[in-house]
Amino acid sequence: MPNWIDEQAQKQRFEDMVRTAQHDQLANLALTTRMPRMRFYRPLLAQLGRWLEIYGYRLQIRYGATPDVAIATDSRGNTSRC
Repeated sequence: MPNWIDEQAQKQRFEDMVRTAQHDQLANLALTTRMPRMRFYRPLLAQLGRWLEIYGYRLQIRYGATPDVAIATDSRGNTSRC
């Protein structure tokens, strides 16, 4: 037959389990809702891309459009060997 000490120990264990579950739930929430980090070079690369596009367009106007060239593809990536 359980006595008062056993009941108190069981109650304390239950409260610890609830506290641990709440802590784990908050930790999972913090990990899933983390904002993506803004890398310092992202705006620089975007600006560089815009500059290259404008500069390329000006070169095409100055020297005429280049002939269309087919891009060579690597056929090794298309084969599957099991």
